[in-house]
Amino acid sequence: MDTWKAGKDVMDKMIALLGKYHPDLADISKEIAVVFREKAQQKSGRVLFAATKKAPPSLPVLTDDKYKYKFIIEIGADSWSQLDDKQPLALLDHHLRSMFGTEVDN
Repeated sequence: MDTWKAGKDVMDKMIALLGKYHPDLADISKEIAVVFREKAQQKSGRVLFAATKKAPPSLPVLTDDKYKYKFIIEIGADSWSQLDDKQPLALLDHHLRSMFGTEVDN
């Protein structure tokens, strides 16, 4: 199954949400990866539009990025493409909110 980094348009939406609603996360904005997978995952017969997880400690070894990712938001591209104008922002916002209270080593 194909997986790829989100484009500038999605990252711009995330940065705007951070600035407006999540200033506590603004310091780690470059450490939040947003990736798409070809198809959304399912759990108990329900479609999971996206999932947020802490980045594994081994990730920096596997990437050439200059940032050490702390969180990964993984979005199902098939579900994302069916969202209306407001739903992408709501989905990203929901997953940014899930990062609150999660301990992150700086």
